[in-house]
Amino acid sequence: MLTPAAWAASAALHLLAAAAQPAPMIEDLAWLAGDRTHATATRDVREVWIGPGSGVLLGMSLTTRRDGKPGEYEHMKIGPMEDGRLAFFALPSGQPPAVFPLKSLENRRAVFENLQHDFPQRVIYWDKGSGAVGARIEGVVDGKERSAEWSYEPRR
Repeated sequence: MLTPAAWAASAALHLLAAAAQPAPMIEDLAWLAGDRTHATATRDVREVWIGPGSGVLLGMSLTTRRDGKPGEYEHMKIGPMEDGRLAFFALPSGQPPAVFPLKSLENRRAVFENLQHDFPQRVIYWDKGSGAVGARIEGVVDGKERSAEWSYEPRR
């Protein structure tokens, strides 16, 4: 068990180490750029990210339903908020815009989180290698954990 002095010293060292880490920059997310697709039996999803350039990555997603009914679309941006921190800005079809500040970026895995948003509360992207990207949304709806996950492969 740590003494109070040892605990305080350990906590101070941890804070100093965290403070020494440079803040993530948009260039750290350059692996997200690309034109990719995800297909299921009922839908085709295309997600395109361009950049980084001018301090942002711009994205768009288009879902085409195979039953002929209208699909969904989304305009997206990853860029700085007013305080300079990076965030995921989403404008999904038929819904109000939402902002998810970057919570963590480690090993080419970005977690954006807004616990005040209805659903999702987290948007996660990770580099799967060979140009593929994983994406996941998660959060709580009516007290129950919910999530959806996609694997986007490079478009050919």
